[in-house]
Amino acid sequence: MISFRHVHRILVVIIVLSLAGCTGTSPKALFFTLSPIDNTTVSKQNASKPVDLAIGIGPVTFPDEYDRPSIVTQTGRNQIEINEFHRWAGSLRQNFTRVMTQNLAILLDTDQVMARPWERYFKPDIRITVDIQKFSGQLGGFAELEATWMLIEEGKDVEAVVHRSSIKEDVTDESYEALVAAQSRTLARLSEEIVTELKKR
Repeated sequence: MISFRHVHRILVVIIVLSLAGCTGTSPKALFFTLSPIDNTTVSKQNASKPVDLAIGIGPVTFPDEYDRPSIVTQTGRNQIEINEFHRWAGSLRQNFTRVMTQNLAILLDTDQVMARPWERYFKPDIRITVDIQKFSGQLGGFAELEATWMLIEEGKDVEAVVHRSSIKEDVTDESYEALVAAQSRTLARLSEEIVTELKKR
């Protein structure tokens, strides 16, 4: 028969272990967002050549393996790592689309850039669709963006212009902050490629 003293000791041990579990520290989740280009470095060179077009962006699509809350890194040719403690602050697709909208507005020196869904009063002259195939990178290695994008002239019976971009940017160190900064630069370069084509219209 178990004595009261023995039961009491067991309860004390359980309580101590429970308290130890409560006071244990777990890794703190860090949250990241993509950043737009610095408008102070491009506004002057583009101010004399504004583009008089209304630009609609969307849809922008991502593969499921990248469009998730956790940041994805490439650890091998056929292997990725999903880090639960380094996460996007919101939807990656929406963040990507929002920053692209900002980039194009800055590079084109116009306020007439809007992402889907836009209001009824907004009538884009050209719509840009973007299909992302890859948006990843290696810590201390490089960030990589692969995308197919189209320029569609709304209301005109002309063929859509289809392009494919493959962009890499060095990651300056092995931190996630450096990785996201490099990914922001790949998006900036994609935006510049799109603007180059738009200025031919």
